[in-house]
Amino acid sequence: MTKIRTLLKNAIHPVAIISLLFSLGIPLLIAFLGNSQLAGAENKALIGKLDLNLAFWLFSIQGMLTVILLIDLREDAKSYLKELNPGKNWWLVFLTFTAIAVFATSFWIEGRHRVQSDESIMLSAAQNLYHNKIAGSCDEGEFVQGKLNCTAHANNFKAFGLSYIYALGMPIFGKDLQWIFAFHIILFALSALVFFWALLAWSQNKLLALVGTVALMFQPTVMFQFRSSSVEPLYVFLSALSLLVMHWAWTKDTVRHWTLLAIVLAFFGQTRQETVFCLAAFIIPAVYKQLSKKDLRFPAFISTLSIFSIPILLTISYYQGYGFQGGEFEAHGHFFKHIAVNWKVMTQSPLQANGLLTNPFLTSSTWLALGGLIALIIQAIRKDKFALKIFGFLLLYHIQSYMVFENVSGDFTIEINQRYALVIFPTIAFLSAYLLNWLIFTLIPLISNYKPSLQKEGITLTLALACSIVIAGLTLNHQESFKANIMYNRNHLATEEYQILQWLKTQPQKDRLFIYSRPWHFIGYGHSAMHYNAINRMSAGELQNLLDKYQNEVYYVRGLDCWDRETWHKKAVERRIGSVCDQFENKFEHQMIFSTLITNNYRLNIARMGNVRDFNVEKLLQINSFTLDSAHSKLLLEYEIAELNSGKPWRKLVYINDQLISNLPFSTGFFTKYFDYDSLKAGYNNAKVSILDTLKNQVIVTKSIRSFFPLQSQITKLTDLSPKIQQQSWGKLMKNRSVNGNILTVNGQSFENGLGTHAQSYIEYELLGQYQKFSVLVGQDDEDLGGDGMKFRILGDNKLIWEQIVKGDQIIPAEISVEGINVLQLQVDSLQNKNFDHANWLEPLLFR
Repeated sequence: MTKIRTLLKNAIHPVAIISLLFSLGIPLLIAFLGNSQLAGAENKALIGKLDLNLAFWLFSIQGMLTVILLIDLREDAKSYLKELNPGKNWWLVFLTFTAIAVFATSFWIEGRHRVQSDESIMLSAAQNLYHNKIAGSCDEGEFVQGKLNCTAHANNFKAFGLSYIYALGMPIFGKDLQWIFAFHIILFALSALVFFWALLAWSQNKLLALVGTVALMFQPTVMFQFRSSSVEPLYVFLSALSLLVMHWAWTKDTVRHWTLLAIVLAFFGQTRQETVFCLAAFIIPAVYKQLSKKDLRFPAFISTLSIFSIPILLTISYYQGYGFQGGEFEAHGHFFKHIAVNWKVMTQSPLQANGLLTNPFLTSSTWLALGGLIALIIQAIRKDKFALKIFGFLLLYHIQSYMVFENVSGDFTIEINQRYALVIFPTIAFLSAYLLNWLIFTLIPLISNYKPSLQKEGITLTLALACSIVIAGLTLNHQESFKANIMYNRNHLATEEYQILQWLKTQPQKDRLFIYSRPWHFIGYGHSAMHYNAINRMSAGELQNLLDKYQNEVYYVRGLDCWDRETWHKKAVERRIGSVCDQFENKFEHQMIFSTLITNNYRLNIARMGNVRDFNVEKLLQINSFTLDSAHSKLLLEYEIAELNSGKPWRKLVYINDQLISNLPFSTGFFTKYFDYDSLKAGYNNAKVSILDTLKNQVIVTKSIRSFFPLQSQITKLTDLSPKIQQQSWGKLMKNRSVNGNILTVNGQSFENGLGTHAQSYIEYELLGQYQKFSVLVGQDDEDLGGDGMKFRILGDNKLIWEQIVKGDQIIPAEISVEGINVLQLQVDSLQNKNFDHANWLEPLLFR
């Protein structure tokens, strides 16, 4: 009680009271003004404007003040760091492990985005900060003579500390931000150094500091994230820096040191919104120390912290009440469920069949951390002062973790959320090292006569080296997992962006404009970009001026957002705009120049833009029927072409089973065409009509229709037979429907006849030797594209006749002899990933 009275007495003086009211008033006022129900929409809009326009200047003042303080404290800093010198041998071991970790991370893991949407926002915001001094992503804009003319500034719930650092580096390293992955490697090495110093400063235990640092740097998740442009690496660095500067301030106990800590903590808060909730772990002990006497340390600390926390407070206030998922997956109330789910992910992730890690977590580190927590609690109960202080610090620090795991974003079964583990990995690393240290220096002496000593330098270094070798070895053993890029290697947007950049590398350097659903992706790398809607609003004249301006280097990009597919994980809400893209393609001329399949799930298309069409592509061509006309003993194809206002230098091409049978000048109207049977085959036949622009040598539109013609053959549709045996791993066998009950569709083409199943699948039919041939098309249904493909097998009397691996939107034909076969067996096997394996046997026919 005496101590508390002393603290309160020292807090009650004019400067401290004014500073306290000022420091508390800032967040309270910002929170109030951002609540539109309490303060009105105008004040919320004001918070939004301040969020965009204030951060750059506060960050800059913050940076200049940091430089001034470091220059002023340079001699003290040298003296302080000398006190943290563990000795030459310890430095040699530390630098060796750091070099190994940096080498493995640099050369085993490809530098690329892993959570594309978040990371591209950071890059776009960096461009906006550099060019326009605005702390928000630039959603649309053009680079004119090297300067970004942003036409759509956007608030975002991301913090922009990392974007500001990128902006600082742009004049030196390049405005295209291609250097950010190298920067993160440097940050990786610096994080190791600062974390080592911080642990050593607070514990005065070299073994704990070295082993804890190795446990952090050799975490697969940590290594992967430091090869991205995600904000989590900066979080790891600043958390370690905050611990180190906290100890420096605690030791030196001056206004300047505490002010520097406040600046570091405020910038630490600019990594993630949730980070502000861990600052109590620093603020409470700092204030306790500062109020030991009546001076300016407390006022300077809290005032500085409050002022430079304004940017993140504005962001939090502007987005208060924002529903990230909503509906069934409301963003709050999932803490205990996520703890259970994430524990399973981090401790029960067996290796894949190919020996690769399933998730970027090592079970051993999770169990070591649990053991370390138990040891810490035991020592705290035994009133070990260090354990008590650390336990209290961790409780306050991980209020932040509660905020993460309480929300949908804390579910590690959603792969993109696994990066949030970096919030807890510094603690996991410390607890792992604490357990090993406790086993060596506390538990072993209790149960044996052997008493190792921290004072025996050689023994301690040897033990630390042994522990570090084991920890690092467990990680390095998974070299192939790193090279296979197992973390988020199926992230659609990251893969899409990677393919776009790979395509751009093959193109000559030019000024280009990209039309895309997420223009900020391109802006982040220094390319002009607009949304589809911006082009839709233009007149034909305005668009032509734009095309002329860029010398026709304007590109339409159709990616993930343009495909109407459900996401694999329903909590990961993504908004699709398929109809917008379809209408865009119908309205504007475009010439396809690049197309690739992304994650076996959807196609990325890049097309050169033209002007507005004077016709409706969707209504231009319709096929009405494809039948046999017995009266004329001819094949009948009926189609119609819509009336156009002007003549076109086009041609009409008609194909039967991919054989060109008619090539005529373009004309409009209703057409009835008769053809000989020669182009037909017994079974299913395909008729296709295309309209070709002869000037551009580009097909404008193609429509097709499939019809069944038995001709003179005796054909049985397999779907008319009942299977003798049928088994599958999920769902039930569907006739003439997909396994989900939809129309059978592969690569956008619909089929009336077939079987929809799911791997693993086995279907058996009795043929009794009555048939000569079996034909079928196989493919993965569009309703759930993804995975790594499936293997289709056809067996006869238990002998393999045909097999084929099918991936993505492939349609593979099979035509095999079944002469003398009694039992036909259709089998579909998953490869390594059994998800998405919606298998279709299309138009299966038996010929006598």
